[in-house]
Amino acid sequence: MRAKESAGKYVQLLPVGPDTHVALAGDVDTNTGLFVRSILEQPSLTLSRRVIQVTDVLSKGDMLRAWGRATGHDGQVELLKIPIEDYERLYPGWGFEMGNMLKYFDWMGEWKRSWDVDDNVVTAKALGIEDRVVGFEEGLKKWCSDLKECPR
Repeated sequence: MRAKESAGKYVQLLPVGPDTHVALAGDVDTNTGLFVRSILEQPSLTLSRRVIQVTDVLSKGDMLRAWGRATGHDGQVELLKIPIEDYERLYPGWGFEMGNMLKYFDWMGEWKRSWDVDDNVVTAKALGIEDRVVGFEEGLKKWCSDLKECPR
């Protein structure tokens, strides 16, 4: 059998498809301090309420494409859905937990997510820091610039 050339792509294997959405905290090195300071400075807004540090809600496919742009691999990424048993075998220990969390997010779909906002939840916008938090893709770009060499 003759070997074929590689597709030249970075492939992410997950037990869910590219349309599964997750909530992201963006650049936690920057954002966590912004949230904590804002919470402490506004007790009348935050006392007895939940604060959710979410900067983006993205699909797994959009997350992978953002990684491709941030690392200079735009258009060279693909997400492949694999059975959860294979995911657990590839990533012993944490594969079971991560895989089931992702399957839960996929199962919940648009119905009700853990990051949905209600009257008891305070967001970055409500805290007045929405324009200062660093989102997922910007956080990836920052991460790459902090490294001597970004994964190429």
